[in-house]
Amino acid sequence: LEAGVPGCLGPPANERHQLQSSLVQWIGETIENVQARLCQVVDDEAAKVAEAERAFKEAEEAVSFAATNLEAKDRDVAASKTASNEAAQAVNSAKAGLNDAQVAQKKGDASLAEAGKLIEEYSGALKDRVCYLKEENGFDANSAKTHTNEVMRISKKLDLDDSLLTALPSACATMPSKRGSFDKMVISELESSFQTRIAALTEEINTGTAATANRAAAVTANEQVVQAAE
Repeated sequence: LEAGVPGCLGPPANERHQLQSSLVQWIGETIENVQARLCQVVDDEAAKVAEAERAFKEAEEAVSFAATNLEAKDRDVAASKTASNEAAQAVNSAKAGLNDAQVAQKKGDASLAEAGKLIEEYSGALKDRVCYLKEENGFDANSAKTHTNEVMRISKKLDLDDSLLTALPSACATMPSKRGSFDKMVISELESSFQTRIAALTEEINTGTAATANRAAAVTANEQVVQAAE
């Protein structure tokens, strides 16, 4: 076919021999086939390029989506960390509040408990010791000495005047009927001091009852705060 090209294409189309015309036709078909194959190759490559561009675009979108998700997750992690720190601070603050409330409750209740013990001690001393020292009936020097020693021990808690404390042993050891006006005044002042102190402690307990309830309520409230924070 290649060897026949010069001889076939040289003469004008109307002067060609039938064989020449057939060769020209074959040459044309061959060129068309080659052109078709080349076009197909070009189309295939164009399709590959288009597919590559599509894949590249999808990859870009995937990268962009992943970056956006990563940023969102970073924000979530930061927010979670902040919330966790705030929660820990809230728990610590709540526990500190509970501890303060418990300390206040323990201290306040201990004070009232001590007041109750003192009332019991002072009332017993007033009834069993001072009353004995005031009564003539059954008064005995040895028993009076025992009662006096106990009264002296307890009286030191009453913050009595030093002169009264000095006069007590002698006044208490003297029989009620033989006491002078000074001794009687000493015994009377002793009795009054016990009564005054008992009354003050009783008032302290009565006043402290409401405070006790408030302290207990404060502890309960702080316990609930701790539970809510945890």
